[in-house]
Amino acid sequence: MKSKIIDTIRKTVITLEPYLLHYYHAKVENHHLNAKNFHILGVDILLDKKLNAWLMEINANPSLCMFIEKDPVPGEPEPEKVLSELDKFVKTKIIGEAFKIVSGVGNVEYDGTYEKILPVEDSTFDDYYIWNRATELFELMTNQGKQTDTIG
Repeated sequence: MKSKIIDTIRKTVITLEPYLLHYYHAKVENHHLNAKNFHILGVDILLDKKLNAWLMEINANPSLCMFIEKDPVPGEPEPEKVLSELDKFVKTKIIGEAFKIVSGVGNVEYDGTYEKILPVEDSTFDDYYIWNRATELFELMTNQGKQTDTIG
């Protein structure tokens, strides 16, 4: 099950790569020379009866709020925000581990909670790059890039 989830996330991140690179070039690169940055994405995975992993949604800006907010009741004072211990634990780990992965500080196992899944060591991305496969299929259908005719 874990390998199916990791495979789904790898494919998702690789599919998003052109958009993330475009955003970086458009918003960051020109304004900050030698800028180093990262982006935390929220990935929701659904498991079916056969434990297949399905991508439900990607949150480009996942909430890092650690408080439970109750809906206000008209005429009553604003309800207090209550700290969610579960959110505090999970979201603190996410931020801490993101800094460790980006900075390279910390142990290789990232405290055993999170692991780096890209790039895959001793592997090629050919199995994952949907764009490359789509380009090949387009070229085959239109015979582009396969012509050997020369003029002259």
